[in-house]
Amino acid sequence: MAGDGTYSIKLLPGSFSVTGDAEITVTAKADTETSDPVTIKYYAPLSNDVLNNIQAVDSSINSLIDSASFESMTETERYSAANSLLEEMETDGKIVASSVEYDAENKILSFEYNGGILGGIMIGDFEELLLDNSISASRISAGSREVNDGSVVPSSGSSGGDGGGGGGSTKSVSVEYDVDYDASDLIDSIPDTGVGTAVILNSFPAFEDLPSMIAYRSDFYQTLKSTWDSNGLDTILDTDVTVADYRTLDQYNVVLIATHGSTYNGTPAICLAEPATYTKNENDYAIELKAHRIAVVNGCYWILPDFFSAYNSNAFEDSFILSECCMALGNGNGSNSANYDYSMANAFTSHLAKAYIGFHNSVFASYSREFMATYVNALISGQTSAAAYSSAVAVHGANHEVWYTKQTGGSLASYYASQGETYDPLLHIAYPVLRGSSDVVLVNSSLKNGYFTLFKAASSAPSYWNAIGDVRTVTQLGEITGDGRMAIITSGIGSKTTASFGAGTEGSMMYQTFIVPMSASNLTFDYNFVSEEPMEYVGSQFNDSFVVNISSNGTNVFNNLYESINSSVWSPVDGIDFYGGDETTYQTGWKSASINLSAYRGKAITLRFIIFDMGDSIYDSACLIDNIKLN
Repeated sequence: MAGDGTYSIKLLPGSFSVTGDAEITVTAKADTETSDPVTIKYYAPLSNDVLNNIQAVDSSINSLIDSASFESMTETERYSAANSLLEEMETDGKIVASSVEYDAENKILSFEYNGGILGGIMIGDFEELLLDNSISASRISAGSREVNDGSVVPSSGSSGGDGGGGGGSTKSVSVEYDVDYDASDLIDSIPDTGVGTAVILNSFPAFEDLPSMIAYRSDFYQTLKSTWDSNGLDTILDTDVTVADYRTLDQYNVVLIATHGSTYNGTPAICLAEPATYTKNENDYAIELKAHRIAVVNGCYWILPDFFSAYNSNAFEDSFILSECCMALGNGNGSNSANYDYSMANAFTSHLAKAYIGFHNSVFASYSREFMATYVNALISGQTSAAAYSSAVAVHGANHEVWYTKQTGGSLASYYASQGETYDPLLHIAYPVLRGSSDVVLVNSSLKNGYFTLFKAASSAPSYWNAIGDVRTVTQLGEITGDGRMAIITSGIGSKTTASFGAGTEGSMMYQTFIVPMSASNLTFDYNFVSEEPMEYVGSQFNDSFVVNISSNGTNVFNNLYESINSSVWSPVDGIDFYGGDETTYQTGWKSASINLSAYRGKAITLRFIIFDMGDSIYDSACLIDNIKLN
């Protein structure tokens, strides 16, 4: 985006000389100034020989494990057949010599394909601990949002005062135009963003063949989504889950991982049913494969902790991560936490996840999902992470043995005997483990990052703020500066040429849900509306607009149109030329605004800053926002 003080470079493989994987350090120089260095990891493409070899190895493995004879073998016979196949491929040079290891507990033979890619054969089945479907969905509606008392935030228009920032020396141009404009018309199509956003990554149906088992999984999560939606947690239910879906978890406040789990070389793994293919290995997941962030086991992708370690350092700072996977904290050793495997949990919490919950050992499906549902419902109601965890323990038990006994009146020892197995309390009791902070809440206890000092490195998006469309932080826009970094919401400019939502042709929104402190009376902020529309389209239907909206408990309680092309006073501004449109750009100059929030002390509100591009997608608009604070 021209004039934003941020510089970009595109490196094509032909533009530098490097053999194999490498680290490349880039700096930008302008006159006598040099930027801080940025180091990127370059991964050379997988060769055709490596890709073809992976397919050949997978074909041999699939022929073995899909055969009727393998299905009828004992565990010892399966191990012998799989190990013999790998020894044969070692001799033929198809896999790396001496790379085969066996995890007897989880019945997995791991190895390396030629090219250093991680592979494996799982000779057993995923341990599915299930009970009758009738008891699985009984409690997911527990918990609710605080009921609003119906009071309304008094509306305040744009208040005067030129704040800081540039503005050019050319005289202002004031245009009078009869505007019949209701800001509520613009936001009618925007759903209430409530207490936050969530995603349920339900991979279970892809593992199932029986319709009853697919329903056992799918019906629960569909009901859970509906419950969370109605309680203000805007939830996406993903039932066609891929590795690519796990790349974007940083955009959600709550992430529920619902799939099988195991360990790979002793490390917790998230197991997907997404088949590995030549095209995906070559084009989609080559980096993850080469960096050992994923492995291919039985021809499907498994996600390892390093996958999440590769996220930006503060990627999960406003997120709660919940894993229903078996062995998310490893397996064995009973309740002795000193022996838990925290590598998957640490991959999230080291990237500032508010909290992470996973299970040690293999866990009953109903216990794990009901525990998570109760935990999240408690978060929605305002409880801290530790309190929500205690609520879930109080309802469902401190481990799944307690839960099983309560549900059935029987013992786990009897259950395992019925499955033809010997009960081992060190292996067969699953414990929910909470990692991260104990006092964090889903709804921020107050406004966060109103000065935009915190931002996500890769996208420059402001931390603690949710975004739809094009939302970033910048240090300047042409000659306009603020107090350090400032937020910018646009109609789609520069690297993000499109942004669409709501009633406008194009538009963007940033929003945050928080509890108004008892000591706060007003919310104040500074803004500067910038557009290419003046002066050609003043008085026309191309009436780009900047709107602020507040809702509480799903009800819009404040809408105000602060600026629009047809109603604002414009001054030319230098150093800005948005792509498309023309070479002229105008600004309102920095203004300050105040909203009375005294009626909402102690209550949760959602604050939204919105820009609409009305009628076209050629002439762009943007709004700079800074110094948002409560006083």
